[in-house]
Order: sequence, then structure tokens, then C-alpha cells
Amino acid sequence: MPSDSAVITRTPDQPWCDLGAEVVVLRIRDSAYYRFEASGRSVWLLLEQPRTFGELIDGLSHEYAGERSTMAVEVEDFLTKCTDLGLVTVAALDA
Repeated sequence: MPSDSAVITRTPDQPWCDLGAEVVVLRIRDSAYYRFEASGRSVWLLLEQPRTFGELIDGLSHEYAGERSTMAVEVEDFLTKCTDLGLVTVAALDA
């Protein structure tokens, strides 16, 4: 799991559109589209500016009820998939 201080950033130049109930992201390198609904949409919108993992979880806790630890595991899974797709980067801050 990323530390609370790990910085999450959207990869530049990924066109996207907020359609209200979902966000659609175009991965330029192969013209693949990805749809994020519900909490995935919330994560994407919170990443309008780079955020730490802790800030991201805090932002989501204002919108969704649940245990912080459970939320962190689910967000980590989402971020891992987005990282594998090249849509976001996760970088640890130097100590």
C-alpha cells in the first residue's frame, strides 16, 4: 500500500470528459477508452491536482462512508490498475 505521503498524479495529456455519472478517459498511445463510475470517478476528479495518498483517502471519506483502512485498500487497487494502464503515477516522497 502506498504511504500516506506518496504523491498521485494523472499522466499528462490524457483527454477525459466528466459525463456526470461517469468519467471517460482516452489513453492516447492506443486510443483506448476507460470509464470510471462511482468511486473511480471521484478519485479521478480529486486528482485534478496531484495529491498524496492520505489526501486522496481524506477527500473520499467526505463523500463515502466506511472504514479508512478498507477505503485505502480499494483505492490502492484502483490506482494500481490506473498505473498499469499508464493513466496515473504514484511517487514516494523522499524522507
